[in-house]
Amino acid sequence: MPAFAIALLTNDKAVFGLVVGLPVAVAILTLIWLRPRRRTPLWGLVTVALIGLAAVGAWAAFHGTAIEASPSAPPAGSASSAPTSAPPAHSFSPTTCSPSGATLHLRAKGIAFDMSCLAAPAGQPFSIVFANLDAGTGHSVHVFTADPVSDPAARSLFQGQIVIGPTTVTYHVGALAAGTYYFHCDVHPTAMQGTFVVK
Repeated sequence: MPAFAIALLTNDKAVFGLVVGLPVAVAILTLIWLRPRRRTPLWGLVTVALIGLAAVGAWAAFHGTAIEASPSAPPAGSASSAPTSAPPAHSFSPTTCSPSGATLHLRAKGIAFDMSCLAAPAGQPFSIVFANLDAGTGHSVHVFTADPVSDPAARSLFQGQIVIGPTTVTYHVGALAAGTYYFHCDVHPTAMQGTFVVK
């Protein structure tokens, strides 16, 4: 698939910015330098400015963080029944399930997994057949020792490739020790998550 088509299908702003923005910047610079060479120092400054803007844009795409809007305070003197602190943006309630074989099935539709609990047999490799039914949207399956949002010491046990829907992929996972783990989608970790049981 051509890089431009991948950029249009992905919801990753960094990929879109590089695949679409870079050729546009090169085209603009080419047009500038194909013009007659009058006022060369001026065009040199314009070129340096464009390169600087492109570098800042690329840096922001890869290192920028989302700014969360804070709730506005109620007007002075008004009564409020709302709690003083907002609930956490991410909550995870573990559930339990039992393995029924070495091939697991999971679907993503409407920015949600169809199961909140997956189970695999302990001590043997297994497969996850993952169907991403969301057209033009990337999803994946990533298994951790614990929820990385609430536990900074959580380790990654398996990270599946992000796939753009609609498509089906089979992840091959190595043997895991018995335990209760956590899984989520790397693209939508707070919306798509669940318990991963190995026993």
